[in-house]
Amino acid sequence: MTRACSVDGCDREVNARGWCKSHWTRWRKYGDPLAPNHKSGTKPFTEAQRVAAFWAKVDQSGDCWLWTAGQNGMGYGSIGNKSGQKLAHRMSYELAYGPIPRGMFVCHTCDTPSCVRPEHLFLGTQADNIADAQRKGRLQSGEAHRHAKLTAEIAALIRTERARGVTHKALAARFCVAVATIQAIVDGHTWKSARRFVED
Repeated sequence: MTRACSVDGCDREVNARGWCKSHWTRWRKYGDPLAPNHKSGTKPFTEAQRVAAFWAKVDQSGDCWLWTAGQNGMGYGSIGNKSGQKLAHRMSYELAYGPIPRGMFVCHTCDTPSCVRPEHLFLGTQADNIADAQRKGRLQSGEAHRHAKLTAEIAALIRTERARGVTHKALAARFCVAVATIQAIVDGHTWKSARRFVED
């Protein structure tokens, strides 16, 4: 038996998250399955309603105000709007302080991706954002990186084996990585730390 939409009075078939396609689409676009249907001629959300709908999805019980709705793969809050998906912390910044200048990043002082508390947000360039992450030890490289498949010793071995004439393809197959990964190691673009293992 097919399930009906969880919105009161709607008997259409469930599409996602317990809602029919129409209510799910409204949630994706406006953050609310009960948002007005523009095709029916209903007036769109007022600014006050839009702001209220945003803050209704925020848990303000702690020092960090955590976004409780959808998140992207990095843990940042994500909300639908007319132009697609927008990061929740960027929207929070705009609601509190106004438009974000072109090319600027909204960074966190608290290092909590899902936090949208305006007092925890500040503007910075991409360089500022990277420097802030490095200063706080959030940028991991080499073996410390969570997706690392190799070690510095193996990277050094790859360079040695390549110098002896072993092909990129053979090395890639041997260490279960892409040929491009081998090329980057051999060229010194990655695994610079492996140089300490190379014999003089």
